[in-house]
Amino acid sequence: MTLKSLTQQKNKSIKITGELCHDLLKHFPVSSSSNRYSGVDTNTIPPTKGIRRPDFDYSAPNLIRAERTPGAVAVSGINGRELAGDLPLPASPEQTHGRCGAWAVLAECSSGLHHFAKRIVCGKEWCPECGQDDSAAHKRRQSRLVPKLQQVKELGYFVIEFPEIYRHIGQQGIDPDPEISAWCYSKADLRETTNIMVSVLAGKRGRGAGNRIDGYFNRGLLRWHWFGDKIEGKWNPHANVLVDGGYIEPEKLEEIKAALREALHCPDLIVNYSYADSPGKIMHKLKYVTRTTFKNKDWNPYMAAELFNFRNTRWWGKWNNEPAWELNQAEAEGADIDGLAAVGNLQEGVCPDCGQSLKTIYHNHAGQPVQWTRPIDSMYLTLWNAEEIAGSGYYRIPHCEHTGTIFSPDKVMEFTRDDQYVALLAYVKDKRRQWPDDADEDWWNQIIECNA
Repeated sequence: MTLKSLTQQKNKSIKITGELCHDLLKHFPVSSSSNRYSGVDTNTIPPTKGIRRPDFDYSAPNLIRAERTPGAVAVSGINGRELAGDLPLPASPEQTHGRCGAWAVLAECSSGLHHFAKRIVCGKEWCPECGQDDSAAHKRRQSRLVPKLQQVKELGYFVIEFPEIYRHIGQQGIDPDPEISAWCYSKADLRETTNIMVSVLAGKRGRGAGNRIDGYFNRGLLRWHWFGDKIEGKWNPHANVLVDGGYIEPEKLEEIKAALREALHCPDLIVNYSYADSPGKIMHKLKYVTRTTFKNKDWNPYMAAELFNFRNTRWWGKWNNEPAWELNQAEAEGADIDGLAAVGNLQEGVCPDCGQSLKTIYHNHAGQPVQWTRPIDSMYLTLWNAEEIAGSGYYRIPHCEHTGTIFSPDKVMEFTRDDQYVALLAYVKDKRRQWPDDADEDWWNQIIECNA
């Protein structure tokens, strides 16, 4: 059975043969950095049916292959269940933090001349990679907001902070506070607090989409920082709010502060305000606000769990004006803008090299166009000599043809459109990861054939 015939099969069942697996393994190498069994002692992984390893203790629990769960839907591979026995567990997060970015997705522009890749990163603030300043996750957050902030000539900056006595009230996890509606010590309270702040600064919602009344600023955005810089590991949540505005008269500023304190029922709420009046200063504010502060999960494991699926960045208003300044003006003032324009274009679905739209690969369940492929092993980026765009995790892929040894980007994109192929590839890669990388090739081929 060839790869071509496999992708043309209409039957949903997948028959894995030794010849097919051998062909797949030649073309789809598995990166050791993405090995989900890293940290597992491979000597504890037993041999499979038909192959006896002289160095294996056969009195240990046997490894049983998994089968497809009936009716299961695979996202990027085959969903399986254990039939019997003990499967080796993945390594702990501390052992596998290098896996962040081990997968990538591909895109090409409508002209077919330019190919791009994007590493999939976790984005967690305490990730050793994503939590660093100027990391790929940090640059992507900046790129998403740059087009908005380019529309303002002056940028106001509020820092809204709760005194220490308020910060640990309202716990909802272990030993919860009974029926207390508080400010910033649970996901529910943080959401409510965020809504109140936005309601004061932007105005309460009126009739009609986007209509607000009695607010102070027509548009702005809010993002939380969880810890300060002075005392490491001290829980100090504070909201950073960027608004379309500059200098505020002292009387007006005091009115805004009083409105926030009243709405939040916090008479000693700490509110500071400053503003930026040039492109370079605006970019500096953006870079600071989008950085991470929850550098270590052990600083507050309870809140680390609470913040799962918390929407940390909120904005309001209409952001459809023409740019008031260009990135090169900010660069002239010393701002680091390297790669932001290219990444911003890719995030908007536009080729940064020729200006054409990225090619639509398929439509999702909601009928919306999808321009990036399903995940592939990021080892291909090395094989293709892909060039990273300013440390953003986005890559330009030089033009290359299929050589018969490694698939070209075009060929890989073609295969990723086929559900059966994606499922089979994930199954074979998962099989290979259970064995030492230096396993004898003939021995490995026998293993695949015996488990087909």
